[in-house]
Amino acid sequence: MMMMGKVEARQNQILEILNNKKKISVEELSAVTGISLVTIRKDLTALEQKRLLKRERGCAVLNEDTVMTARLAKNYLAKQQIARKAATWVHDGDTILIESGSSCVLLADALAKTGKSITVITNSLFLAGYVTQQTDRAPVSRMRIILTGGDYLPDSECMVGPVARKALENFHAKYFFSGTDGYSITGGFTGDSLLKAEVIRAMADHAETTVLLAESQKFSREGAIALFDHASPAYLITDKMPEADVLASMQNRGIQIVLAD
Repeated sequence: MMMMGKVEARQNQILEILNNKKKISVEELSAVTGISLVTIRKDLTALEQKRLLKRERGCAVLNEDTVMTARLAKNYLAKQQIARKAATWVHDGDTILIESGSSCVLLADALAKTGKSITVITNSLFLAGYVTQQTDRAPVSRMRIILTGGDYLPDSECMVGPVARKALENFHAKYFFSGTDGYSITGGFTGDSLLKAEVIRAMADHAETTVLLAESQKFSREGAIALFDHASPAYLITDKMPEADVLASMQNRGIQIVLAD
């Protein structure tokens, strides 16, 4: 079971309310949560810096300016805990591949906060922008980010297509961290975009170990495209164990499940 601090718990509560209501006044938010106005405003400032919400005339508004900012705010606590767990696997001097999922973005941000010297190869323009714009990290980031290039996919703010896949041939990474849109008992991890799936497969081909980052709610839906056509990821980092049938399916594929804590 994941443990959270008081600040995380408050901010997660705020995001859960905003995911339902989309917009709420600061006064109402304070009344609903029982949190003082002073503390609420501090939390809103922190969440705004993370691009999860916006402030408008005494109100907090869920940031749905882009598909990616909206995805970040959904199940935020679980994604953050998963990202932090994954970050502990990466050591100074490592080269890793990270794709464009929202949990993957939070992983890159967590790694930047460690001050470790890490090379990140990614197809995500959103990830590169998000990590470099954050101001809440104490150590100076020593992360090097290499973008693959390719055709731009607006909704996911990432690069796809033959140029992206060709660029990956120049690299070899210790880990590839990937997200997923769902899971099928018969087909394994799934996605909603063929173009993204093609790049994910190419990334997996150029890493020693593939690690899936996914909150447990993803396992109740199935995407349209199989992400891994010839091999399953070695590990899944998630917030809680899947249901029995899904768990058995994953274990049959040789996937080791690691719980975020």
